[in-house]
Amino acid sequence: MTNREWEIARLIADDLSNQEIADELIVSVKTVESHIRHIFAKLDIASRAGVPRWVHREPAPVANRPSANHAHDDLKPDPLTARTDAQLEHLLRRFWTWSDHPSSREIAARAGGVFSHATISKLLNDRPGKPPLKLKYVLGIIRGCGGDALEEQLWATAWRRIHLSADHL
Repeated sequence: MTNREWEIARLIADDLSNQEIADELIVSVKTVESHIRHIFAKLDIASRAGVPRWVHREPAPVANRPSANHAHDDLKPDPLTARTDAQLEHLLRRFWTWSDHPSSREIAARAGGVFSHATISKLLNDRPGKPPLKLKYVLGIIRGCGGDALEEQLWATAWRRIHLSADHL
């Protein structure tokens, strides 16, 4: 199963409608319906009822993620190398660049309204008045730049390491 199909299967398991999934992923309902047909075929199920049981039973499709051997992936920043908020912010900016600079409005929409596009712009462009780096901002930017659940988990771990360290307290 592709990463996108896995993501849609998770949203089905969360009981979102096709329209809600389309809104969440910023795609058309027809695209969602197409992915759902593929999911049903791959899982050999006939309805949405079988999806939650499968999602809760199976691990995320790590095998479907690009391998580290791909040149593009070699350039992706590793958040676990950050030791300070400033370093993590710098890596967030590199991730944004790596993901082809989606607009702040695009990121805000994909992040589900967690914060405004102005906040994103201040963080990504290192502008005066930027807020302190909160976990919700990190996760929203990663999601808004196309990161999947595994990518979000990696960045959340990096943020928590910094914020739970003895130096930061």
